[in-house]
Amino acid sequence: MKVQTKPSPTKKDVRVHYKGGNKSLFSAVLRDRVNDYFSTRSKYADWRMVTKMVIVTMILVGTYVAIISGQFSHMAMLGLAMFYGLMVPVFLFNVGHDASHGAFSSNKKVNECLNYSWNLMGTSSYLWTLKHNVSHHAYTNVAGGDVDIDQGFFFRFHPFTPRKKHHRYQHLYAPLLYGIWSLYFQFFREFELMTLKKIGNRSFSGHPRREWIILIVTKLVYVGYALMIPFLVLDLLWWELLIGFVAMHLVAGNFTIFSLVSAHINFGTHFHEPDEDGAIDGNWSEHQLESTIDFASNNRFLSGMLGGLNLHVCHHLLPQICHIHYFDLTKIIRETAQEFDLDYKNVSYWRIIKGHLAFLKMLGREDGQLEGKGIGLGKV
Repeated sequence: MKVQTKPSPTKKDVRVHYKGGNKSLFSAVLRDRVNDYFSTRSKYADWRMVTKMVIVTMILVGTYVAIISGQFSHMAMLGLAMFYGLMVPVFLFNVGHDASHGAFSSNKKVNECLNYSWNLMGTSSYLWTLKHNVSHHAYTNVAGGDVDIDQGFFFRFHPFTPRKKHHRYQHLYAPLLYGIWSLYFQFFREFELMTLKKIGNRSFSGHPRREWIILIVTKLVYVGYALMIPFLVLDLLWWELLIGFVAMHLVAGNFTIFSLVSAHINFGTHFHEPDEDGAIDGNWSEHQLESTIDFASNNRFLSGMLGGLNLHVCHHLLPQICHIHYFDLTKIIRETAQEFDLDYKNVSYWRIIKGHLAFLKMLGREDGQLEGKGIGLGKV
């Protein structure tokens, strides 16, 4: 891992930016090669993507119908609830995520419509776009820019954030808190985000009333079909229903966080802190390579589950392209990075999870310069 040692920005209204913008020979060559790849094909979804969307949607809906049918034992319904918890992020990774980047269709209205799949799952598509596209993608692993690394009291994700005594144990309690993260995010964090005055470089005097209404209605609809309908139609006590609901979120939260966060908060990634003028050394495209790790890059089944997010470098460099193309584009990115002596990183799924937990352990026990503390993730 590599860090800078510059002081934190002191100006409240400072705009975080890269000194090199997105101008480099690497980005220019990569852009030309990607354009050549798409000279004979569309960058949006094709029949494979549409087929996968239909299959994933049918599995998700079918699992929910099976649960509320009441035709299974309590233990079987608990298993179905946990499977449903797995399928929720699979559905969102494959449909809502691409749509939020405008990558599913060339028709803006289609992307906007599919983006509301986040709302169907109890999450605000408006807030997801702000925190993910505006903040995380633009300023990955940058203190004061990437809202995803600001995890408040419980976690220390960044070497430039203060270390508290309980962070010494964060690698131990992470799987439990990751499991309930989706509950926290849906019922608390999103309301907190609506009070923020700045996300990334975008400032707010207040969020639109329309988005407040959609947020509240979204929560009510979610509670209605996830809790109220099962309570009314199933022969379950309230605490039995609650166990199933929490178990569902334990699976959804762990699968989501370990699959997304581990690609950035890990050994081998770079962490930056802007100077007092908000400037970051380097340029955006090379920064994405430095701060992101691919995992299981040849595993097509896992890639199908994650909507291509195991090929995370490609997603960060080319977010407006449908993930159905990521396997081919990753080859182009890897070869181009090697030509420019840039560090493209890829490890197994197990190693990236193991590395993430070990990295949390180190951040919980050490302060200051963390150069050279890697565990040898290595290159492909």
